[in-house]
Amino acid sequence: MTAATDDDPYDALGPGEEVPLARTPLSHAALRNVLTIGHKEATGNDITPARLRASWAMIGVESNGEAGGVRGAERIPGWSVWNFNLGNISAALKVDGSAWQGDWALLTAHENIGAGRDVTQRIRVHSSAIAGASDYWTCLLARFPSAVAAMDRGDLDGMSDKLPGLALALKLGEGKGAYMTATAIEYAAGLVAWARVYDARLT
Repeated sequence: MTAATDDDPYDALGPGEEVPLARTPLSHAALRNVLTIGHKEATGNDITPARLRASWAMIGVESNGEAGGVRGAERIPGWSVWNFNLGNISAALKVDGSAWQGDWALLTAHENIGAGRDVTQRIRVHSSAIAGASDYWTCLLARFPSAVAAMDRGDLDGMSDKLPGLALALKLGEGKGAYMTATAIEYAAGLVAWARVYDARLT
């Protein structure tokens, strides 16, 4: 979940209304497809294989991956995706200086803050998985460009401040607030694990 702590620059929310929290599961292939289509909608450009692989792994980490549940015989990596919000992006995250103007839902998650505690935050709500994917790319490119650059390099777990891998870039947050409260090492381990799943099942 994108971090929303007292010392980061998240600001006032827009005029949207609270809606119920709802599960919106995606299969492996569906998650890959909506990330691809959402990227095209957000940027006008086709997604690269490296960027797709890294973002798919990131959503696996953010959505608790296959720990969430089963539909039929298939485990759903996006089972804990809520309201089509890929990445658990906070409604309080500002993009290009503007607050989220849409609806939001309350999500409680265990965050790595101090000794760790459950934190309830407002997350953005979307009408479709593609809308959620488009917003995911818009937020990531605007607020975490170093993370996207790491995706393009295929660097999920590099720990150099000069050229950080995806996990560290999300943690450093361009000096504007971290994406997550987990440690970069923990997050990187999850990214690498999910990237292996992607390689085995979708390439």
